[in-house]
Amino acid sequence: MYDSNGHIKKPDGLVIENYTRTYKDSNDWHNIHIKSIVNPRKVKKCQQPHYCAYMNNQKAVNENLIPIDGPFTEKNSVKKIRINHYYSKSKNEYIAKINRGTATQHDTRPIREEEYNFPETKQDFIMEKYVIKLKSLLHEWTV
Repeated sequence: MYDSNGHIKKPDGLVIENYTRTYKDSNDWHNIHIKSIVNPRKVKKCQQPHYCAYMNNQKAVNENLIPIDGPFTEKNSVKKIRINHYYSKSKNEYIAKINRGTATQHDTRPIREEEYNFPETKQDFIMEKYVIKLKSLLHEWTV
């Protein structure tokens, strides 16, 4: 999960180049809250955006095929596959997001600085290698 990188307003450029600051602890509870990639034919019911119940009591698994029970995994693992969550982006984008409510309720939540400027961070430049190619492709599609 990535924070605002200190941006107040939406900066020019790609999200993957502007937002590189993540939780210092890769196993912070925010980073072990799973995102699911599912085969819909095996899903009985989506309990919530982070957890599904599966047919025949099957379980979700992480990238190492270790079963996960519920919306959290025991340990963050991103060696084979990862989904980057650009949760807040800039402060202004975060405020707009909070004011929209959540997917399941339209109540507004309090604005909390620690949600867009994480207390302890590290830089993660894993996506940097894709910036030039992605900009090139975007340019091709818009010409």
